[in-house]
Amino acid sequence: MFKESVEFNLQNILPSLSVRAVTGSAFSQARYKVKPEVFRDLLEFFKEPYCGLEKKLWKGHILLAGDGSTLNLPASKDIEAYFGVHSVNQLGTKRYLARALLIYDVLNNFIVSGHISSMKTGEKTF
Repeated sequence: MFKESVEFNLQNILPSLSVRAVTGSAFSQARYKVKPEVFRDLLEFFKEPYCGLEKKLWKGHILLAGDGSTLNLPASKDIEAYFGVHSVNQLGTKRYLARALLIYDVLNNFIVSGHISSMKTGEKTF
């Protein structure tokens, strides 16, 4: 979880990955261009190799953990159309939120499943 500025973290993390450093502004602008489907496709891409791996087990079982969270979303017409407006403050500023859920294989360090939905979907339903 970033507690420092995006710029600070980029300057510290990217060089250790042998990647050219970029400005915080460039990073922020570029992340808006990432299509949500890329995350679904990445999960699908790695699912088959994961299924074929010999897994570490706990008492003969795969140990899974689920974690739900609330995400603050940037303002855009597409986000408003899909997720809706969660709230509007006194100044008329709209707030967009989404509910996210990840299912994680604890012993094998792999996200097995991930979902994102509007706040209308309750955590128990998710």
